[in-house]
Amino acid sequence: LGGMVLHEGNIAEMRTGEGKTLVATLAAYLNALSGEGVHVITVNDYLARRDAEWMGQIYEFLGLSVGVILGGMEAEEKRAAYASDIIYGTNNEFG
Repeated sequence: LGGMVLHEGNIAEMRTGEGKTLVATLAAYLNALSGEGVHVITVNDYLARRDAEWMGQIYEFLGLSVGVILGGMEAEEKRAAYASDIIYGTNNEFG
């Protein structure tokens, strides 16, 4: 249900261990099919990198590209990440 809620543009509150990472993957995939790009916001660089690597395997298998925006990245690296179908990062790094 959480994936459907997010796909429709609503907020889903989930507790620790309830599968937020996997639920967000479904919604991100469905929304990325429009070709407009999807930003997945995490609370820190560690989770952004981890989720981009772990969930990126699923997205890439399904034919989508994945990028990650991390603190300290050069502008050229960020531009390359923003060209991806799905981009992971923290709230501080998007913009």
